[in-house]
Amino acid sequence: MKVEPVAVIGAGPAGLAAAMQLARMGISARLLERADPGGLLLNAHWVENYPGFPDGLSGPDLVRLMRRHAESFGAVLTKDEIVSIVDEDKVFRIKGRARNYLARRIVLASGTKARGPAGCEIPPEMEGRIHTEVVALREASGLRIAVVGAGDAAFDYAIGLSERNDVTLLKRSAGVRCLSLLRERAAKNACIDIRNHVNVLRLAPVPSGGASVCGTWKGSDFRLDVDAVIFAVGRDPETGCLSRELLENIPVLRASGRLFPAGDIHNGLCRQASIAAGDGIRAAMEIHRLMKEAGE
Repeated sequence: MKVEPVAVIGAGPAGLAAAMQLARMGISARLLERADPGGLLLNAHWVENYPGFPDGLSGPDLVRLMRRHAESFGAVLTKDEIVSIVDEDKVFRIKGRARNYLARRIVLASGTKARGPAGCEIPPEMEGRIHTEVVALREASGLRIAVVGAGDAAFDYAIGLSERNDVTLLKRSAGVRCLSLLRERAAKNACIDIRNHVNVLRLAPVPSGGASVCGTWKGSDFRLDVDAVIFAVGRDPETGCLSRELLENIPVLRASGRLFPAGDIHNGLCRQASIAAGDGIRAAMEIHRLMKEAGE
């Protein structure tokens, strides 16, 4: 089996930027992505802090430009879900659903995964009606949608979905965890109803195919029937393809120049496309330097 010089795991902003920069420098890289390229950026209604776009643009539009940019230098996307990565004698064995790969170095840009609705009872028959990503509802129109959360993502989702739907934003407190400009835009939006002090305890199916959101509101029983529910209650690093041993060994692999975490997977709350793209470029440039020094 061919040993790739570099494998890039994930085609969000970090992975696309790494693949683009590697291709620019003449380094062959295998860019692996299980779904459509873009990662979390596909959820973004409006990106207004990416340098070079003073008027802002939608997350999907920015993804299209990033992909076109990477492909213009010859980067090629391989669609495959990576299920495990094993370090074997200075070569990574990467197991995918479709096939296996070998690579000397990895840019780990697998992003994040959404947290589930902890503490909320959801019957099994409602699986598939509850969302943690906005992508599936992006083209929805005329629906009543509940967004649960109080951070930037929850407000951004609510503002985007309100263009063609009625949105109720459910927050546990009156506190603000999002940017003030997002809160102000949502407050002025006639299609967004912001409810503070709502504790969502369970969901129940309704005959129309939607959901009944049940819980408490200011100490009283609360119920809201909607067509769809999105939980935007936080995200965790997507490390499902890494064994515990590999996960614990990341600092050593990083120091030895064999594995480069890039983007949201290691940036905590700093989940910004511009930061992720910079991470990808940095990883590619470090790999280029190391390969040059090693005479590869």
